[in-house]
Amino acid sequence: MKRKADIYNDILTIVETLPIVESHDHFAPDPNGEWPRFDLCDIFFHNLNSELTIVGMPGVGSHAATPWPQGTLDVNKKWQYIAPYINNIENMVSYKALMRAFKAVYDFPYENVNNQNWAMLNEQIIAAYKRDDWIDYILREKGNIKAAVVDMDTLSTGRDYLFPAMKMDFLMMQGADSEGMRKLEQKFNVSLSAFQNLLDLVHSVFQQFKDGGAVAIKSTAAYHRTIYFADVSESTAKRIFEKGLQNISTEDKKILQDFIMNEICRLTAESGLPVQFHTGKLAWNFQTIENTNPTHLTTLMKKYPGLRFDIFHGGIPYTGEFGVLANNYPNAYLDINGMLWTSLEMSRRCLSEWLEMVPQNKIMWGADSYRVYEGTLGQTLYFREILSDVLAEKVSTGLYDLDFALELAKKILSENVLSFFSIRNRIKFDD
Repeated sequence: MKRKADIYNDILTIVETLPIVESHDHFAPDPNGEWPRFDLCDIFFHNLNSELTIVGMPGVGSHAATPWPQGTLDVNKKWQYIAPYINNIENMVSYKALMRAFKAVYDFPYENVNNQNWAMLNEQIIAAYKRDDWIDYILREKGNIKAAVVDMDTLSTGRDYLFPAMKMDFLMMQGADSEGMRKLEQKFNVSLSAFQNLLDLVHSVFQQFKDGGAVAIKSTAAYHRTIYFADVSESTAKRIFEKGLQNISTEDKKILQDFIMNEICRLTAESGLPVQFHTGKLAWNFQTIENTNPTHLTTLMKKYPGLRFDIFHGGIPYTGEFGVLANNYPNAYLDINGMLWTSLEMSRRCLSEWLEMVPQNKIMWGADSYRVYEGTLGQTLYFREILSDVLAEKVSTGLYDLDFALELAKKILSENVLSFFSIRNRIKFDD
């Protein structure tokens, strides 16, 4: 039997050549059709927002549009603003992933960015992001990423290899709130004075997304409330609605939200599309982590057995619960996208456990980098190594043979996503 190190090298040699189809990422042009034009500080802000928050950088945090003092566009001032906080996160894998990508695509041989080298890197980044094909170069050429399912609240992804997943949570949240209802009426130019009008709007928006090419419906409800959704009857929801939304209690508001989410799941199940749920660690700070436990979804899973649930982010910190769901529910699929932003070691350990307890067709991966191509590349380079290491361990103990391990790698890197989202015939693998 070969040593594990030799098996690892054999597997990695193959895994590094395999194409990737991501289950989740965040790329699309803005409403004007423009792609990002980032500098170094913009990249740090978009991919390291939470990390900068926890080391005390002011101006970042929940959904901050920008951390820079208002009107600050000069990159030198932006660097001076961010520099005192960067060194405190140099040990974190989220930072290391960016460094690794910088080394791979720029003339940047250093381990860290500092006052002496930031300007040379920044100049290269600004020049690179002026290229219209920079996303294609990073993803397709450097990362061998052939396609990705993306969440950017638009059906117009700007690339035929980026497939939209669309969120409908705004209907759930605003449809149970009097001020939110007014916003919906203005946005869609409709009257929502009757309960049936609200139902009709939910159906209309869903059909618009499906007809527009969405390959999944996504929920980020965990950012706003628990992801436990009770089974609520239409008559109960209608009775609450007809009280007048300005008059209902917090408890009634949740019941109405639960009904709307159930209706979204019902429509999604009938359409054959899957649903994606954010679980586990939240991207913004100061959130209620308990809301995100993936086991909260079991009520929906049992009610809609034909609806396939793409459960996100390894469920961190509920990684044990995360794996048991897919071991117990036929319609629960594990999506380990974004886990590497938190910990390489946690990702390695959990993947090793899940491979032993979850069917091989039910594990998917994506980078989950918000608009920063280098973030996706860094995550990709790390994940190929982690996957190879975990598989090498299984081969070295005799649990799998080498050929089977390589087939597992293909499934996790691309085959499972292709099948789950039914996009196999829409992707070119020969360019």
